[in-house]
Amino acid sequence: MSSRDDGLGGVAVICTALEVEYTAVRQHLAGPLGEREERGTLYERGTFHGHRGAWTVALTQTGVGNTTAGVALERAIAVFAPRVVLFVGVAGARSDLALGDVVAADAIYDYESGKATHDGNQPRIKTHLASHRMVDNAFDGFERTMDYRHLPKVIFTSPAAGSAGLTEHEAVAAGFDCECRVLPLSHVPRAVVDRDTRGLIKLVAERDSGRLLGAHVLAGGAGEVITAAVYALANRMTVDRMADLWCPYLTMAEGLKLAAQTFTRDVTKLSCCAA
Repeated sequence: MSSRDDGLGGVAVICTALEVEYTAVRQHLAGPLGEREERGTLYERGTFHGHRGAWTVALTQTGVGNTTAGVALERAIAVFAPRVVLFVGVAGARSDLALGDVVAADAIYDYESGKATHDGNQPRIKTHLASHRMVDNAFDGFERTMDYRHLPKVIFTSPAAGSAGLTEHEAVAAGFDCECRVLPLSHVPRAVVDRDTRGLIKLVAERDSGRLLGAHVLAGGAGEVITAAVYALANRMTVDRMADLWCPYLTMAEGLKLAAQTFTRDVTKLSCCAA
């Protein structure tokens, strides 16, 4: 299940601490409701129809306590890949709230971690601050947003996996007429020198314009390679432009350039230094 499933507005995970909170949220979900258990945590799934579209909602009751809430949150993010996670409840620590008010934190106070000193354990009180944009949105109604379209993702396996932008499936679902190329690492000089040609580089481009829509790398150092792809995506570069730019020889990032060249030429017929 991903945040683009079922053609809906997205996937949201809602966590509650108390049963009364869980029941109140559940009443707003349209059926049919389904259940999914993930490592002992039960999630109930339904649909919420809002004025900005329909959302798939995974609802769970974590119980009281930061530890159980954190475990449920980690599992929910891994399983459902949500666009947003909400902790919904009565906010019992505040007495100035009306029904429907949204409570936004401008700082996170951590009472469960600390530092051992000669004077005893010193709690780390204010451990995290909210972003300026989030505080503005919450308290001033500016409705600023973050652009996550080019947010890179890296999985530190061996070889590592890196991704930015749209996958081929996501591009088609978004209505793009896309064209893709896959370059095995056996054609990347750095991988050949390292004697580890496991992996590939895949580029997704818009067919008519050639604009890069997504880049996906399975290779050693994929995190560094995908960083270069983020810059290309943010600047709306075409694969032709990527193929013509300078790139250091004998680097794994050179694979991006070679993959871009495969849209117009056969890289197997180039010399090892022709890129």
